[in-house]
Amino acid sequence: MELLIPGLILVALMVYVSTRIKKSAARAFETEEFENEDFSLVKPEGFLHNINDADFAFVAYSKEFAPQPADNFRAARAFVSVQNIGLKEFLAQEKATFSLVCSEDEFEIDGSRAVLLSGEFIRNGHSFEIFSKVIEKRDRAVALKIEVIKELISDFRRKTDEMLTSFSAK
Repeated sequence: MELLIPGLILVALMVYVSTRIKKSAARAFETEEFENEDFSLVKPEGFLHNINDADFAFVAYSKEFAPQPADNFRAARAFVSVQNIGLKEFLAQEKATFSLVCSEDEFEIDGSRAVLLSGEFIRNGHSFEIFSKVIEKRDRAVALKIEVIKELISDFRRKTDEMLTSFSAK
């Protein structure tokens, strides 16, 4: 009897902590607005923002993995980079990463030149579709790049569109 009460208290505490951890983890995958001094965007539901990445200004990835045999890849990933080069130079570098450029549309956003690219690339024998929105702002290129495993592109169409539409440079 002497051990029953402390045991019940310990179990109740473990259940409480476990529930709090699960709720916190679920909130991390909710829709979230991200903004800093260079850009803003909306991270759609189902993506997790990777806070500590030295190579990019923003990185997010889907909670889903690609289907077999590519199950060691996330189904979708998004990156934002800010580079002190012009739009033309950045586009040349970006297109070099594509296996196939499917479309390239140039337009204007808030007085700045922008380009929307779509294409494909192959990594470790698996096909990915790429969507890039590049905006030239104050002699720098601010770019959002989204990679989606080709088999799941229809599942992620709404989320990629949401991210691309919300992305803007400052």
